Amino acid sequence: MRFSYLSKGKKYHLLVFLFLVVMMVVGQYYRSTLQYDRLSIINGDYWRVLTCHFSHVSWRHLLLNLIGFVFVFSLFFQRYSPAQWISATVFCSVFIAVGFLIFSPNLAWYMGFSGLIHAFLVMGLVAEIKEKRKIYYLGLAAVFAKVLMEKYVGPSVYMRDFLDFRVVADAHVFGVLSGLGFSFIANKKVG
Repeated sequence: MRFSYLSKGKKYHLLVFLFLVVMMVVGQYYRSTLQYDRLSIINGDYWRVLTCHFSHVSWRHLLLNLIGFVFVFSLFFQRYSPAQWISATVFCSVFIAVGFLIFSPNLAWYMGFSGLIHAFLVMGLVAEIKEKRKIYYLGLAAVFAKVLMEKYVGPSVYMRDFLDFRVVADAHVFGVLSGLGFSFIANKKVG
């Protein structure tokens, strides 16, 4: 595996890290304005389809999401340009929130980056598969299995206890679907 891209990607890691920490600090004061709130979005608070993904319930929640982000970006940052990552962030954020609105009408509120992490992970795996690295099909299958288990069996009890709130499995489902969608759009334009 090549690690030469890490130095190039570090500045982006740092920017995202700082942005999420700033959003956490701001979120302490404006949580109710930043989180996904179904009724507020329906009534015109459209910014929430983006801001909900960058707000977190707690510092522990943020830390777990940052670990996931660093892991995924360390593996797959080089597969897409910075502009594509930014486009993916917007596309997947909107996709996930609209998924909540249409398919999760009982979800009253949501905060967190985990849906996007799942999207980015799938995007990276698909990019590796496109490069004829068939072993990544196993990774993609594992992600699908994990998300289906969370959706139909329920999230890990250990994770719920660690975070001290219920994991929104639909965020991971819509994250996977949005990551698949974006990776096919991006690869179609490039290839």
